[in-house]
Amino acid sequence: MSQDDSDKIIDDIQTRRAELDELEEKAYAGPYQAKWWFAKRKKTQLEKRLYPEKHFDDLPGASMPEGILIEKDVPVGMSDGVKLAANVFRPDKPGKFPVIMVFTPYSKDCYGQHDDFGCSEMTPFEAPDPGYWVPSDYVMIHVDDRANGKSPGVGVGGIYDLYDGIEWAARQEWSNGNIGMLGHSALAMRQWEVASMEVPPPHLKAIIPWGGFNDRARDNNYPGGIPETEFNPGRGENIPLWQENFQPLERPDQPQYQQLPPDELQNPPKLENIKVPMLIGSSWVDYYAHLQGNFRGWLRASSQYKWLYTYSLRKWQGLYTPIEARDMQRKFLDYFLKGIDSGIMETPRVRLSIQDKLLDFKVRYEKDFPLRRTVYTTLYLDASGGVLSLVKPEEAAKTTYNSDVSPVSQVIHQEPVVGPEGKVSFQITFDEDTEIIGFMKLKLWVSPEEANDMDIFVTVRKYNLDGYQVCFDSDGAPGRMPVALGWLRLSKRALDERLSKPWLPVQKTVIPDGPEQKVKPGEVVPCEIAIWPSCTLYHAGEKLVIDISGKYGVKDDLLRGYNNLVNKGRHSIYTGGKYDSYLLVPIIPEARSYDTFGARQVALD
Repeated sequence: MSQDDSDKIIDDIQTRRAELDELEEKAYAGPYQAKWWFAKRKKTQLEKRLYPEKHFDDLPGASMPEGILIEKDVPVGMSDGVKLAANVFRPDKPGKFPVIMVFTPYSKDCYGQHDDFGCSEMTPFEAPDPGYWVPSDYVMIHVDDRANGKSPGVGVGGIYDLYDGIEWAARQEWSNGNIGMLGHSALAMRQWEVASMEVPPPHLKAIIPWGGFNDRARDNNYPGGIPETEFNPGRGENIPLWQENFQPLERPDQPQYQQLPPDELQNPPKLENIKVPMLIGSSWVDYYAHLQGNFRGWLRASSQYKWLYTYSLRKWQGLYTPIEARDMQRKFLDYFLKGIDSGIMETPRVRLSIQDKLLDFKVRYEKDFPLRRTVYTTLYLDASGGVLSLVKPEEAAKTTYNSDVSPVSQVIHQEPVVGPEGKVSFQITFDEDTEIIGFMKLKLWVSPEEANDMDIFVTVRKYNLDGYQVCFDSDGAPGRMPVALGWLRLSKRALDERLSKPWLPVQKTVIPDGPEQKVKPGEVVPCEIAIWPSCTLYHAGEKLVIDISGKYGVKDDLLRGYNNLVNKGRHSIYTGGKYDSYLLVPIIPEARSYDTFGARQVALD
């Protein structure tokens, strides 16, 4: 990357931050639902209301606590002779301690991104905080990936480096031989990979993938078969420049920042191999890559002991700030790495954060996910009236939209950026409070009128009694995230019957080189679209609206974009008669008292 290119990226980021600051001020001053909170990354008054000051008092400050031995750039030997660089933090006292280990592509010495969450000054990007864990008698090890940061080598070491590193940590004199892993995004992806090995490291005793995809093609590069073009191409250049010492950005020639090899896209981890105890953290609003992978890991892993902790905060907030989340992480690791009766075995396996409106959610613990009492309900699409109905329309009808027009709405002013010609919508008004928790599926009969293929974007929304859209908070769409999203390239509609479930269609392939089923212009064919999981309460009188469009249905400020579409002209949706187009929704039938299991309820006006 040239200096001019680097300067341009920095200028663009600074401009974006200034725009967010200005919009945030307007939102706080006005009556709008969108708060744009945390856009400045400061502890605003609104944030203090979300996390009372007493909770911040419990978090470590910016300085590292006393009583921690810090060893920087410790060589960690690999089986091929390469020595990776690691920072080791351990209690300054005699004894053998369990180890929490992470491998990072972002540089172990790149700090400061999470200062606003109360993390200590030596917490790398998306990594666990040594200032919290070491005083609790854990050893923390941050390792630079091969050919990243201060680690030498060529290419990507992959799971074999993780295997060697874990076994190296188990042999050290200060280690009790029990190794756990914890981290977000890329640091969670490493956990899926190493834990799913045919023969995993014998000393890996527990993992906490706190938000991380495990199928790069389906979750990140080609959701539904549609190429994602903003975050993935030129990854080394598109990652924000938080720090001047963000060393991978200085090495965009490294393979991990180029086009991924086909085998990495076609051969994701075999999650069924995972038997190690695990705690999965998942934000309901992390639609940028990780949400689907979190739940795929939950459903497919063979672990006897596993927990699912969902939350309604932005992904990094949920990793670091809530005391409840850290308590859960610690209870889990205390039991499986220290052998302490921490209470984790008595904790229900699933923590649900049920979203109501922006910054308003309630917590309930359940035994499993999907919930065993789920009633999957078929809502038929009716193109003649734009409604969803429990009764299938007798008469066939069709509706069309212009696939070249964007449907995105501007939430602050509650007005559409463009007219409705860029989408078709179907809605239902609930006559009683209704929880929709789990996976939705959309079956459509469709036709690209002027092409042999089409890209379909599905957006599930919630509208309140006043007719305004209810949105949720997200890193890329502050205060603008809808209920749920789905994607499909029509030519990739063939399903994997072995992996698909009645409520979860799984495509055979999503990569460009895979088989395709093109159609003739005007040909009508059925397809099934997986809608990523959600957890939302609709009150009586509120509406569920589903938008179907040829463009991404979220106004995104960060890292998602789809600029290589196959759409052309008008798309038609057929309903009724022989066209059984429907939305399958997971309804939780009865109102239940909230079993919070000690969780704190949050409700902000």
